[in-house]
Amino acid sequence: MNKGLLVLILFVLSLLNTIPVLGLDLHTSIELALENNLEIRLENLSLSKEEIAFNMAKKENLYPKIEAKITQGKTKAIIWEKDEEGKERKVITKTGEEPCLEIDTSVSRPHPLGGRFKLSLKITEALGSSDDSWEVRLETEEPLSIYQRREIKEPLKDEELNLNLAKLNREGRINEIIYEVIEAYSELLSLLEDLKIKEKELKDLQDSLEISKLKVDKGIIAAMDIIQIELQISGVLQEIETKKKERMAKLARFSKLLGKEGLEIKDEERLVEIKEDRLERVKAFALSNLEDLKGLPQIRRKQIEMERAQRALCKARSKNLPLLIPSYTISKEKGKREERVGLSLAFTLYDKGIKREEIELAKANLSQVEIELKDLIASIKIELAESLDNINNRKMRLEVYQKDISLSEKLYEIAKVKYERGLISSKDLLEYQKDLFTKESNLFSAKIELFLEYIKLLKLTGRLYNAYQEDII
Repeated sequence: MNKGLLVLILFVLSLLNTIPVLGLDLHTSIELALENNLEIRLENLSLSKEEIAFNMAKKENLYPKIEAKITQGKTKAIIWEKDEEGKERKVITKTGEEPCLEIDTSVSRPHPLGGRFKLSLKITEALGSSDDSWEVRLETEEPLSIYQRREIKEPLKDEELNLNLAKLNREGRINEIIYEVIEAYSELLSLLEDLKIKEKELKDLQDSLEISKLKVDKGIIAAMDIIQIELQISGVLQEIETKKKERMAKLARFSKLLGKEGLEIKDEERLVEIKEDRLERVKAFALSNLEDLKGLPQIRRKQIEMERAQRALCKARSKNLPLLIPSYTISKEKGKREERVGLSLAFTLYDKGIKREEIELAKANLSQVEIELKDLIASIKIELAESLDNINNRKMRLEVYQKDISLSEKLYEIAKVKYERGLISSKDLLEYQKDLFTKESNLFSAKIELFLEYIKLLKLTGRLYNAYQEDII
């Protein structure tokens, strides 16, 4: 980057970071918007919900479960017995059960091979006697599907993917809000600069009008020149009023973005020069790592969707496969101790064809996500190329504007001298003046547009929020 262009970009960044708008700098404006924006609050709520779901799944899968209950009951038994004479008679026996306290405790953990251990302890304590019992059971679930074993090793994977997706959605919305704030802020700043240029043009016209009146009195110029200058003044006044109304509309939009009503513009604040190293950080941050598309938030979101679709397909394929459950139990009741070893095999004989439909649906979803990912990558490559082309075009345009405005300033100064000497008419002077002020306005707008191109590039790469956090913009 040549020195002239560097100075131009440095100047626009100094304007954007000192901001004579609302008495706020750009960083504070973004901070207010992020704090008050309702859409970000919704994203924060969505993220909180996913964090809660992740914690719930963690507790459900890994934390021990303890339950207790007190039971008491009565039994009424009715039997028919034959007496000594051989006649049947009904015999009713009533027994009462002592109240008991039952405590069930269980905990499960996945083991390295892909199965799941489950340890349970059941204690029954009779509250009215010493007739207690207990049972300890150790079993393990051993799926015969490779996917099911992998899923058991990662019991929180689905919740973790949902949580990461919520984080990316929140970050993407924050990037959108930051860009909207910078764009609205830049529009206000550009409009204020246009107003200043128009006010400067008005002042020059008013000075020219006073000089022209003296010349008319002395007969140096015709009275028609006075009329032309007055008409030009009237036109500039109308433009100033139009821009003031436009400023009110843009200010209302900006205030809404910040979540603040009734803010006023403070034009009296002075601009503070920004250091050159800060500009270099903005440039380096915006143009770095553009070839690493896999790190872009949009692609990371789509990759998470693809991983979820792949997991859904594997889950559908492994549905209803046999599950082997070996177990070992030790129990004690009424002074009698027992040990049991068991082995069970659970499987589904008929599922109404649901498994086949789930597999087809999962395949369709996975194919859809794969196509969307390819299309997204192609679109991002095109947008990156267009953004870089726009940046180069803005740079060249700034160089041209800088040269043109230097020439226009010289021509305008020469024209004023000629006009004072009566060598040109007021109409010619006004043309030089209008050309100069138009180019000044165009130059400032071009600086703002170049800065916004860097901001668009940061938004496209999903690093606008990072740039804000690191105090680069």
